Amino acid sequence: MSLLTCLLITSVLSTPVNAQTEDNIEKLVKNNSIEVCECFKKVDYIDDFSDFDIKFDQCLQASTNDSALKQDEHIFEQYTHSMHEHQMQSCDVYAARVDYVLQRPEPKLSDPIYNNQDQYKEIAESIVGEYSMSFGNPSPEGGSSLALLDNQRYVMVGFGVVLVGDWRIVKGKYLHLIPHRTEYPFYVFGRHNTELKDKTKIRFKGSGFSESTLIRYGEISQDTPILMPILHIDDQYPYDAKIPHIPRALSLAYNSDYENNDDEAIDIYTFDNDEELNDLYVLEFNKLARREVMKAIIGDDELTFDQGTTTKRPLPRATSENAEFYKEISDIKPFPKTLYYNLAGRSFDSRDIKQYNYTFDDNLKAYVANIKCHEDCPAADDYDNTDIFYEYKSLEDITVQQSKFKIANTFAVPRD
Repeated sequence: MSLLTCLLITSVLSTPVNAQTEDNIEKLVKNNSIEVCECFKKVDYIDDFSDFDIKFDQCLQASTNDSALKQDEHIFEQYTHSMHEHQMQSCDVYAARVDYVLQRPEPKLSDPIYNNQDQYKEIAESIVGEYSMSFGNPSPEGGSSLALLDNQRYVMVGFGVVLVGDWRIVKGKYLHLIPHRTEYPFYVFGRHNTELKDKTKIRFKGSGFSESTLIRYGEISQDTPILMPILHIDDQYPYDAKIPHIPRALSLAYNSDYENNDDEAIDIYTFDNDEELNDLYVLEFNKLARREVMKAIIGDDELTFDQGTTTKRPLPRATSENAEFYKEISDIKPFPKTLYYNLAGRSFDSRDIKQYNYTFDDNLKAYVANIKCHEDCPAADDYDNTDIFYEYKSLEDITVQQSKFKIANTFAVPRD
């Protein structure tokens, strides 16, 4: 029985246990609880709840000499549950470790626990390879696989999904898969658009925009600022807003509880627009910013995840198509400081275009096609117009604060 399960249980297990057996279990718990607590004091590191369960079970097994108790699965589950409850009440170390695992933030690549990789070189070399992530349950789509590359990047490939990140070893025993994620759930990019004059155009791009995503044109300067929902429930893309001035800041937030209005504080992200850029893109990365680290226990040519154990196989040959794919994907650079869009919002990646097709015009701050369309050309604001892609730079002065708020009756994106 896992620790998390025990923490959530509010009544005894459904398996009937007679009163005499319950009395015996309680006696065993009292007799063994000090030994279990002392054992837990010697545990120097706990990686996650799965690791917590393993270490607790080791302490439990070491303190329990009753072989009959261990052989009866249902009785031993009741004993484990009772010991969990008793340790929470009587063992300060145990309770503190529970709180620590519950409250510990998701690790980042910069965390000190990853600063000692040199001492794990042999282990790192031994785990480089490919691993099936189907855990013996083959999928009709082919299942997913994990490639641990020798540059300490990983690539996980599933049906229609590719995940990339860095991998690190912790305490010589644990593998952490640290996903590439954004630091913030929102980013704002902008440029000067002289045609807009003193007005501002904002386009919201991302699948997570809704009535739960909120905005304020300006800084948060009061205890309960008024925030506008960005969208109505059934709005259709594109999500565009126009305002009759140029805001010196944009404040954005995600309200996960639709009933929360001036009850609970939420994180509000404020982007300073001191350059008064007036053609803006607001990008939403709520899920990407909250991607969790996957963890496994390292064995001999195998990794044990919560879902099960998977065995290593060699990486594809260096000249193979799969190896080239892994290399290309794993070399993806961090989140860019500049983005490029045409007037309709079509994106452009200069890395994907041969340089002789486009030239960067420093005056326009745009990539301009060397050979422009001359016949039956799409309009300048048409999605298919590829003659010019403007540069939008990131607003990098970002502050985060927690605040209660009120919800405005208006929406950022108006209905037609």
